[in-house]
Amino acid sequence: MPDAGWRLASAHPVFSFANPAIAIGNFPGTLCGIEGDVPAMSVAQRLFETIGARSFPIRTEAKAIDHAAAGSQRT
Repeated sequence: MPDAGWRLASAHPVFSFANPAIAIGNFPGTLCGIEGDVPAMSVAQRLFETIGARSFPIRTEAKAIDHAAAGSQRT
C-alpha cells in the first residue's frame, strides 16, 4: 500500500529454527532471500546483515523456485 505510506518486505532464511537456542548460535552466515518493495527491502537487508545473514534479493514470482533450491543448500 504505497499510497498509505506502508512498505512491505519479507525475509526467507535458508535455515531451520526448530531449536531456537541452537539457531541463535548458528545463524551468522545464513543465506536469506529478501523480497518486497525496494525501500523496504533495503531496510530488511540491513537488519538481517546486522545479525549475520548473507542476504540476496528474490522476485515474488520466483519464490517457489527459490524455496525448492534452498532445500539442497542446508540441512
